[in-house]
Amino acid sequence: MEKRFDLSVSIDPRDLRYFPRPELVWRVIQAAFYGFAGSSFLSTTHDLLWVSIAIAISAPQVLLASYRNRIVKKVAARGFVALFAFRETLRIIFYIAPVFTFAGVAFFVYSMNIHVLYLPLAIGLWLQSISSNFSSMLNPRAVGKLSIGQFVVEFGHGNPNYSWLRRGLQHVEKRLRRLGVACPRSALFLGASYSILKKGSVGQDLNEIGEWVGEPGNQSATAVLATIEGFLNDSRDAEKAGFRAAPTLTDYMGDLPWQNISYAIGSLAVALGLIIALAHFLAVG
Repeated sequence: MEKRFDLSVSIDPRDLRYFPRPELVWRVIQAAFYGFAGSSFLSTTHDLLWVSIAIAISAPQVLLASYRNRIVKKVAARGFVALFAFRETLRIIFYIAPVFTFAGVAFFVYSMNIHVLYLPLAIGLWLQSISSNFSSMLNPRAVGKLSIGQFVVEFGHGNPNYSWLRRGLQHVEKRLRRLGVACPRSALFLGASYSILKKGSVGQDLNEIGEWVGEPGNQSATAVLATIEGFLNDSRDAEKAGFRAAPTLTDYMGDLPWQNISYAIGSLAVALGLIIALAHFLAVG
């Protein structure tokens, strides 16, 4: 059996998001700040030793920020599966970071003099710095196209992962909603899956939809309207036959703006930490 990465579809460089040089410079400065800020919570004195530790902790973050574009390019060269796995891992880190940050703020409130308990806050800052640099490696429109393409490739080799099809068609549904029309949740996935059961293959239809959903600035669904209507008809036929697309947790949670929520939680936690630190400094003074 071929390895999953060997069947990975290639990524068009236009589908990647590279930071321009000014933003890279800003990211490097931000990484250094987070490194020094995290180190300051763990140190009881700000002497030469602290500066050395802060530099040692900040260096990996600064290097990751500096080489961010090269890292993205290198991972993307391995194909969509590798880049998607890399992106999902960093997204998990991105959402975990606020948890550490809030825990750190709680310890900061109740244990002002025990610096080792500030470790969660420091970890939260470091994770936010690292994950935010890689949170937008792919253009959103490209995920749907590449997911559908990945399913078609794997289907052609007899070992398809239907989660690719589900994910890709979810992007098609979102694109349709932006055009003012909506179909029932997972209806396209059910219709396409049922059509595959009946016909054996719908690769050409899926490729057409994938190209449409991945095409930038295309606000017309005329080219794929007949294919989409066909899948919706198949979906209704499947329901009449007693089939349905089992909803997953990601179906319900995918519509929530998790990135904005994570940013808000992290920003709130940092702001609370700074306010508490300032209040403690004024009280001591």
